[in-house]
Amino acid sequence: MHSNYLHGFAVNNGRLSKARKIESVLLDSLKSEEQYLSDRQIVDIGCGTGHISAYFSERNNLCATDVVDQISADMRPKLRFVKSTEESIPFPDQSFEIAILNHVIAHTRSSSQLLKEIFRILKAGGRCYVANPNRTYPFEPFYRLPFLHYLPNGMFFKILGSLRQNIEKVYLLSCLSLKRLCERTGFDVDDYTVRVINDPQRYFSEFKLPFSIKIPEITTIISPTNIFILRKPI
Repeated sequence: MHSNYLHGFAVNNGRLSKARKIESVLLDSLKSEEQYLSDRQIVDIGCGTGHISAYFSERNNLCATDVVDQISADMRPKLRFVKSTEESIPFPDQSFEIAILNHVIAHTRSSSQLLKEIFRILKAGGRCYVANPNRTYPFEPFYRLPFLHYLPNGMFFKILGSLRQNIEKVYLLSCLSLKRLCERTGFDVDDYTVRVINDPQRYFSEFKLPFSIKIPEITTIISPTNIFILRKPI
């Protein structure tokens, strides 16, 4: 994992609704009838301020990890935090049933190494929730610039540097690239993107289409964000 993913974008706005969305997708994947996840071994990777971690720690055995400690003062008493490094997540093999990877991959230069580490620390049959901005979407989500992120990374970063004094490099992946990368790591991939968009009430999504429009599955390739559940085979 690359240290760039920790600095400019740790936020706490809307964290409760985000946590409920993550939880609802995981419960659906687990085919659970429960309203909440409970008594699970969970790791929140790239935990940022810790607000999402704190939500899951109320009913589960959770460990929060990041390469920089950004835990908010009000969240710290609720969490067990372990610092990661750029190369590894410091837990034994098959330590967790569930991993949360919420908008982290775009901030790491070695997404392949990050996914390999998650595969290693998950138990057989374990799930990883992944949400990641989609490179194919016309508006880059961090700097709110249209189309520039379609350029090769070197050119994109150079233009950003000329427009802004301080930039954090982001490494965006398309939906198809991310899916292939996860599959090469060994995961089974279940794409929840369109399901979440089409049923915002069920999945606690803040994104609602007008007039309850339902979009086809193919639109996942141009969605602003992609949501996957990765499953480690048994």
